[in-house]
Amino acid sequence: MDYFKHIKVQNVACGGLHTLVITKTNILYCWGSTEGGQLGIPFSRIAVLVRGEENAVKIPQKIESMVGLNVVQIACGETHSLCLTKEGQIWGWGLSMYGQLGLGFSSDSFEPGMGMEKSKVPEPKEIECLREENISKIFCGSTFSLFLNKQ
Repeated sequence: MDYFKHIKVQNVACGGLHTLVITKTNILYCWGSTEGGQLGIPFSRIAVLVRGEENAVKIPQKIESMVGLNVVQIACGETHSLCLTKEGQIWGWGLSMYGQLGLGFSSDSFEPGMGMEKSKVPEPKEIECLREENISKIFCGSTFSLFLNKQ
């Protein structure tokens, strides 16, 4: 891809509908479908990036809210994304309709006819319940996530 011609890439993760790239300088990029919020870009910014009837960002975009974090691993599911920092923090964003982000559920998530809309997490959010678990690897399936600890 020409966009990364002069940028050193550390890792690439591909989901069903989107792609994440982490560079050697720790910048996280995304592109693809905006369907579930899996790009980690605020919906207000996506409205500017997406043209007409399309629901996809076609040019890699920085995930600004992740700048400054020491990301060591990235993973993508169908419509969700995860990253792991050197300090052991796990961040997730995208569609969490099946609990795949590990953020839990609230009764608000199950409002009739609004479940999917209310389960979108468009910007990275730390998965605090895993903070003390010494997670060393993260994985995403289509609609699930797996976290492997150091034990």
